[in-house]
Amino acid sequence: NETIGSGKGSTKKEAEMNILPANYFPRATAHIDQMIKIISELIKKGYAYKKNGNVFYDVTKFKNYGKLSGNTLAKLKVGARLKEHPDKIHPWDFALWLVAPKEHLMKFQSPWSIGYPGWHIECTAMSLEYLGNTLDIHTGGEDNIFPHHEAEIAQSEAYAGKPFANYWIHTRHLLVDGEKMSKSKGNFYRLEDIQKKGFSPMDLRLLFLSSHYRSQLNFTWKFLAQAQNNRKKIVGWLENLKNFVPIKIKRSPALDVNNYMKKFTEAMNDDLNTPLALSVLYKLITETNKLIAKNDLTSVEGVAIISFWGKINTILGLTIDETIEKIPATIISLAEKRKIAKINQDFKTADQLRFRIEEKNYLVEDLKNNEYLIKKQI
Repeated sequence: NETIGSGKGSTKKEAEMNILPANYFPRATAHIDQMIKIISELIKKGYAYKKNGNVFYDVTKFKNYGKLSGNTLAKLKVGARLKEHPDKIHPWDFALWLVAPKEHLMKFQSPWSIGYPGWHIECTAMSLEYLGNTLDIHTGGEDNIFPHHEAEIAQSEAYAGKPFANYWIHTRHLLVDGEKMSKSKGNFYRLEDIQKKGFSPMDLRLLFLSSHYRSQLNFTWKFLAQAQNNRKKIVGWLENLKNFVPIKIKRSPALDVNNYMKKFTEAMNDDLNTPLALSVLYKLITETNKLIAKNDLTSVEGVAIISFWGKINTILGLTIDETIEKIPATIISLAEKRKIAKINQDFKTADQLRFRIEEKNYLVEDLKNNEYLIKKQI
């Protein structure tokens, strides 16, 4: 699937958040010809009209206007506040092309005047140019639903004669401590601000995933700390899986990993319900760690769990597993000496060795039959 992004391209901060760059970062000013072509066709089909060098879209000619936002013409007639213009036939019509005043920075030649395109037509021209007449998924903030996305639908479908987008994904506005984020309130945070407080970009990504995109996320440092704890839980789980010693006896699986995958898939198919999907992951983490602690996890289960993580993380996009380190040989040597000391009931030496391991930022967890598990302290 191909995507269009705004701006100059992917940034370093986006890369740190593991946000994949778009395939195209087109500039509106490079697509004036496409806009003029679409506007000309809309005039020809009777959806748009020109007056005094301006061109407007007549929303009364598009029968499905309002189908996305619910702002139908009947509701607009009652009380919508719309930008007035003397050349409009109806107050709710929107501009496709406007005459440029002398002081205006953007001036382009067109069949109607030296002017500039309306806001909405820019997106239609670039979307249809790179993604075709029907987009699979169209995203945006909730403030774009009306009038922008409603106008995009009207002009795109009138021009191409096909549905403009199969799915619309609109995110709610972000709150900070229950208030709208703004520089004047001092609650405007950038990625480097959270990093200075000891949080990672993946903590923030996990926080975003912990809230449904249609729900209004309230950012607080407390919630971010909880996301950090959850990230550490995932890291510890992956380290446990990397270092666990599978039991040698054969038994029926204690974990139905396929069932966890089924529940995770169902959650994501439920309008991208990432909070529910994460709860499935956390439950598996708990059950896995219990089996490892009892030295009762088979190699078959271990492989299935690692495969499960690999598949779901192509969706979650967490670069957590990159933080996992191989246990140094010196730590393993100390743990082996401690094991021998415990077998010989030399608990004083065993405790001293455990302290030495902890000083090097590792933990040793005792399992059954004098086996152990080494974990890096997080």
